[in-house]
Amino acid sequence: AASWAPAGPLPTPAEYEQWVRERVGPVVYPAPALPGRGWDELLNLTHEAGARAVKTWLGSHAKGDALETLQTPAYQRMIAEFPVVHLNLSQSFITRGLRDGTLDPATLAEATAEWRDVTRELCRVARDADQVFLLSVGGEINVYMGTQQAYPDFPVAEYVNACHGAVGEALAEMEGPRPQVFTVAELQGHVEFEAFAARWLPEFETDLISLSHYTFYRDARETLRIMKRYLKPIGPFGADRLMMGEFGPTLERCNWNQALHARQHDRELREAYEEGCQFAFYYSLADMPGVIAASGHDGLFGWHADNSPQYRLTWQYYRDIYQGGKARVPEYDLYEVREQRPPSAEADVANLAVESVRVVEGDARAGEALTFSATIRNDGGSASESTAVAFFVDDWMIAWAPVAALAPGERVTIGSTDEDRQFVWRGVEGDHRLRATVDTQRKLSDGVMEDNSLQIWFNVSPAEESAAGGAAGESGISGE
Repeated sequence: AASWAPAGPLPTPAEYEQWVRERVGPVVYPAPALPGRGWDELLNLTHEAGARAVKTWLGSHAKGDALETLQTPAYQRMIAEFPVVHLNLSQSFITRGLRDGTLDPATLAEATAEWRDVTRELCRVARDADQVFLLSVGGEINVYMGTQQAYPDFPVAEYVNACHGAVGEALAEMEGPRPQVFTVAELQGHVEFEAFAARWLPEFETDLISLSHYTFYRDARETLRIMKRYLKPIGPFGADRLMMGEFGPTLERCNWNQALHARQHDRELREAYEEGCQFAFYYSLADMPGVIAASGHDGLFGWHADNSPQYRLTWQYYRDIYQGGKARVPEYDLYEVREQRPPSAEADVANLAVESVRVVEGDARAGEALTFSATIRNDGGSASESTAVAFFVDDWMIAWAPVAALAPGERVTIGSTDEDRQFVWRGVEGDHRLRATVDTQRKLSDGVMEDNSLQIWFNVSPAEESAAGGAAGESGISGE
């Protein structure tokens, strides 16, 4: 009998809200050891919002791990209950087969066999021809392989295309109705992103190419357009083989401003839709102290006495759309009160303070790249630990720079571009608030918390004006 196959790519919904309802969902990142943060609770919460799509990870330290995990109740529940399921199949064992830029054939064979097994299991359990599974190669592959920071000699395209081919082989075996299974190669918009994209995207044969975006290196639209520049129009989606694998502002980026967080989601998601992304997944169901301490990601619920998700404005944004309504984007600001390390009562403890903050490059005009600097001093009685200073424009985190340990009484001036020229902000006409905050996550013992931030106002002139408009100066306003 002839193998069954879908007729072609999924038709893209004509309206934004319908696209969100059908193609956009949360990344579910459980912490079973924490009460109320296990698989069932998070999947129930996803259903309560009304999401039809969901994403999670499928880790594998050795051949067979992924299939064994996929057969556990939580994963079987996802397969049974959600029309769209995105799985990051992350095979950590693949790098053990790397020798002088070559992949050991036996290791690659184990990897591709696992991809076939996972595909067969998905088709065995799910027989609905309308259900969609997205299988991503190793998560954000540019972070974990093929860059100067991680395995620079890794043959990325060989691995990606072998996994894609294994899925095709498994699908070709199927007879009768089966779900639609698409392969994905996902990149993160980090510092080596564009060089990696130029090197490898033209060689990838996966059905979809995905952007993981929760960074301030570039905005989402610019990053997606860079990817389009290098894509081959192949496979079932042709030239429209883009998707957003993860997005969502970090805790530091939105400075705990719930309303700004919701506006950021709306902006980046609309940009993804307008750029033709097929799917999108927001990294937001991970709001728990342990995850935040480790990665800084913000989320939809938690930080309230009863942990009720309806208090979260981002939750309301998605729930409104999922329930058939229009997106409501808050125009106001709403700051949350977060748990912070209390000030130390010890007399000789370090105390970091932001002494001054300024716009470095004098002519502040619309469209031009602006950089910033801050002077940090240690007013305490002992040496401070190393940390970082973050720069915010109107509550958006737009740059950061490391701060080395300071002796008592020592001060240092840190520029936002000392380490990397990409940490800049392109001017937008009008008045703006610039704030520098040292030790944003409050991880250090500090004598006084109130002096960890300092804020000034500055003005950006229209692009056509002369440099005479300039910045508004350095008149300081106390940090929040």
